[in-house]
Amino acid sequence: ASYSLSFNEPSLFDSRWSLGFSVYDTLREYDLYDRTAIGGRGGGSSTNRKSSSAITLRAICRTIIQR
Repeated sequence: ASYSLSFNEPSLFDSRWSLGFSVYDTLREYDLYDRTAIGGRGGGSSTNRKSSSAITLRAICRTIIQR
């Protein structure tokens, strides 16, 4: 089973800034083990006529369970 949620605002409060994030929870089943992963990513960016800048943060927690 997998679940994910994403949001993106291309023009935050009618400004030149954008903001977005996503979160997820996944379970993968294999013959010898199961793997779960919970994580997310978020960030923002800004652009103008001469330059652009961006920042992204990411976090993941993975668990492997032997059968």
